Amino acid sequence: MMEKGMAQKPEDVRHRILNMHKYNLDYGTLFLHYHAFLPAVELLASDEQAKKWLPIIRDLKITGAYA
Repeated sequence: MMEKGMAQKPEDVRHRILNMHKYNLDYGTLFLHYHAFLPAVELLASDEQAKKWLPIIRDLKITGAYA
């Protein structure tokens, strides 16, 4: 069950990011999607927002970045 929009504990998000870096998966077209956009939504979204947006973000139906 999600608490305040958090699909995972912050430690789990950091662990996933560190693993991506370890295997050199953090350089490429989806870098900002996985390292900035997805973690921000996971950590900051309300329950309603998380239910709506996280499935389509994780399925890459939409991608996000920062400029």
